[in-house]
Amino acid sequence: MPKQPHFEQYTDEDWQIMSEAHKTASLKLGRDHREHENANRLARTVMMLFDQGIKNKDILVRMAIRRELANEHLANELYSKFDSITLLDHGSAPAGKQKPTEQKRPTERH
Repeated sequence: MPKQPHFEQYTDEDWQIMSEAHKTASLKLGRDHREHENANRLARTVMMLFDQGIKNKDILVRMAIRRELANEHLANELYSKFDSITLLDHGSAPAGKQKPTEQKRPTERH
């Protein structure tokens, strides 16, 4: 017999708290709670925090936002480093970080 999903452990009240926390965190982040590309990641973060014992909606919202901003910051840093390394390896660089062009020095005549 297949194992039941762990979602059955949540009461209707639990789902209500997590849903409101997700919607509020999305709103504060300026995102649509259904359509944003990271909406599911934020929802999983809220659920993980809830599973760790954080049942207060306001605390869930604050912690989920902090985690999400940290994820975005890390992703941006990694992307930036990866992008710079990749482009430099291929002979080009991002705008504002162009490699200096090599200039030939005039040969001195004696």
